[in-house]
Amino acid sequence: MADAYGTAASPRPLCKGKPYADFREILARKDVDAVIIATPDHLHVPIAIAAAGRKKAPTWKSPRGDNRGVPGLRQGLPRQ
Repeated sequence: MADAYGTAASPRPLCKGKPYADFREILARKDVDAVIIATPDHLHVPIAIAAAGRKKAPTWKSPRGDNRGVPGLRQGLPRQ
């Protein structure tokens, strides 16, 4: 779980997993095969591209980020 808002020290953790301040730390792990992207809409595309670049399978809920300005996005993502 990446914790962009710094709430990792919260007395009531969101899950039992290790909190990360940066999603790239999660993508660097060799034991991670897929990621669920649960961020504001405008961050879906950059994180999905980074995940696909690391051979991780990204998935997220709609609406998906605006990918009209990202050439080759569809070709770079693994099929789900």
